[in-house]
This record gives sequence, structure tokens and C-alpha cells, in this order.
Amino acid sequence: MDTSKHNTRCENARKEDCRCTGCGGSQHGWGGSMDLVRSTPDDRRRRRAGHEEGLKREPGSRRLKNSEKNRSIVVDLARLDAVDWLAGSSGDGAPGRTRQDSERASGGGRGAESHVQPAEQVSVLAKAMATETWPRISGRLDQVTPHPRDVRRELAHHGWCDLLVGMIRVIESVNGPLRALSRMPASLIKDAILTSSAQDARPHVTAAVVGLVVDEVWRAFIAVACGGGSPFGLLGGEEALRALRILAVFICPAPRRHPEVRRYALKPLGEDVHHILTAQTEARLAELFAEWLP
Repeated sequence: MDTSKHNTRCENARKEDCRCTGCGGSQHGWGGSMDLVRSTPDDRRRRRAGHEEGLKREPGSRRLKNSEKNRSIVVDLARLDAVDWLAGSSGDGAPGRTRQDSERASGGGRGAESHVQPAEQVSVLAKAMATETWPRISGRLDQVTPHPRDVRRELAHHGWCDLLVGMIRVIESVNGPLRALSRMPASLIKDAILTSSAQDARPHVTAAVVGLVVDEVWRAFIAVACGGGSPFGLLGGEEALRALRILAVFICPAPRRHPEVRRYALKPLGEDVHHILTAQTEARLAELFAEWLP
């Protein structure tokens, strides 16, 4: 894919559907979210105020109406919480770690230091796993399917957020250094995609297609998160999970329709030690989604 010709409306998408065959959904939404991280606090406050104005409540009550529109808005507010947290983590005293710290957490041993802030972690992982892998994936689709254009369109239907959910679940299952991931079978990630609630709408995304996508993206993740050459290498396990969860929420066209993203990415952000979701957002999610019920 020539990213210079990619439709930037996909990267800055705010609608709940993605049919972009140019990127197969690999660029959906996350670029716009990262632009918002780098924008001014006033820009983010205006975006938040616009969402708040759209919320509808039950007559004579502070309780939110249990409507699809409210569900969509509350998820957008949760995304903004993640954006605000990333923006706030870029200053002094942020929860970013030195590479030396991350190597100790991951079982590494080199002494070089370079401070890696959470916003950089998300951005670098997104570029490595999505932007840089997509040309290779797209160029090889005709080797694994007679319907490459259909596959590109169907991958945009929650294919990338399902992929990230699969990776999250694999990392959650690892006890010990993050380097152990290089020995984990990618079949666990492939199963998460093929058994997803969204898979019925992707009939051309076969096991062969999923194998191609997962092998490319997993290899890219291992190189960044566990490799030695990049200053962003050797993230700690919790850092990697946090970055992948945020990216899954950013890239998902409609988390309100995607229970796996809510369960494995959005809800854990509220439980994160850094309290990425605000108490108000968590309370609203609990009103509207079963995953937040005790």
C-alpha cells in the first residue's frame, strides 16, 4: 500500500464502519487518535464537550438512556480518556520507563537508556505492526486467496482489533520474561480471530489469510517489543499489554459492537494501575454494558 495515497478519512475515522480496501483497516482511527494526543488540551476539551452534549438521559433522571447512540458516545469518551492519559504521560514525571528499567522487567541485560513514553510506545507499535506490515500482507494476499479485494474489505471489519485482542490474550497467558513470547505459538492468536463474534461477516478471511496476517504482525511485534536493535525494544509485559489495549480501542471501528474489545482491551484500561479511564467513564460504561457489572 502506498500510504501517501491512502484515504486520510480512514485514519481520522469517527464513524463505526470501515470498508477501506486501501489499508484493510490497518490504519483505521488510530492515526487520528494519536494526532489528538499531540494536539492542545483545548482541542481535547472541545472534543469531549461535543460528546457530552450528545448524551441523552431518562426523563427526570440523571441515568443515561440505554440507547445505541449513548453506548457509542460513552465509548468515544473512553477513547478520549486514553488520549488524555497518553497526552499527560508525555510530560515530566510521566509513567514511561527507561529502556534499562524495561529490560530488567523483560529479562534483558543491556545498560543503554532511552526514555520511552507511553504515547511513543503506542505509536511505534502501531507503525511497526500495521503501517509497515500491510504492504507485505496486501502484496501476498493473491497467494492465499482468489478474492484479495474482498479480503481487504472484510479485514477492515474488526480484523485488526481482533488480531490485537488475540495478542493481548497470548501475552496475558505468559508468566515470566516477555522474551518468552517468541516461543509462543501464533496459532493462539489465529484462533482468537477465527472464533471472534465478528468472523461471520468475514467469509473470505480464511485460516490461510489469517495465518498470513498473524505471522507478519506477530513477527513485527516480537521485533519491537522483545528485540535488541530498537530503542523501543524490550518493553515490560504490562507496558506491552497497556499499549496493545489502547491501540485496540483506537483501531476498533465500533467497540460498542465488539464484545472482545470491551472485555480484553477497554475494561482492563479501567482496571489499570494508572487509572486510564476516569471514574465517570467507568460508571457510565457500567450503566450501559454488561461487562462492567460486578
